[in-house]
Amino acid sequence: MNRIVFGTDLDDCIVETASEIIKELGYGSKEILSRIGSFSISESLNIPRELVNHAIDKTLERTDLKFNSSFYLIYPVLMKLVGHLYVITSRRSHLENGRTILRKLFREDEFTLINSDRYGNGIPRKAEVIRQYGINLFVEDRFATAVDIIEKTNCFVILLAKPWNKRLTQPDRLIRVSNWYEILDFLRKVVKL
Repeated sequence: MNRIVFGTDLDDCIVETASEIIKELGYGSKEILSRIGSFSISESLNIPRELVNHAIDKTLERTDLKFNSSFYLIYPVLMKLVGHLYVITSRRSHLENGRTILRKLFREDEFTLINSDRYGNGIPRKAEVIRQYGINLFVEDRFATAVDIIEKTNCFVILLAKPWNKRLTQPDRLIRVSNWYEILDFLRKVVKL
């Protein structure tokens, strides 16, 4: 790859969201995150969907969410390698709150925040945005979204390890990593400066 057009999801890729949703639900320990075996907190923890939706809404209203620690430490080098971040989220009504968070770290010309709609099954339609902007490398934490992107684009997807995305299958063009340090190592190998 000579030129990387780099994209990433916002929640639980750049900013820590799931742990804050868990706190909003009244769980004091982050250990509860390890019990979330699917993308549905409601199903994983056997909690009514309405309560989870309320906790998600309250969390996404906040502009004080913390950056992922490995992302925060590598972002200056990341920006030298990729130049610009396309941040694609399916936040819908809390898009400006996400923009406020990103402005704490980035200048306005360093990122583009884009909202994606969802399919009827709830999976974000990020593939459409990825094609529109010519993104060829994307960081995601939701397995179903990663597979959708792979099936509908030529984009490579880096799946950031989370308890809810452990699967046995690994499609072509999907790279699993544990943290942003590994993403940076991968980028250093593929970016020709």
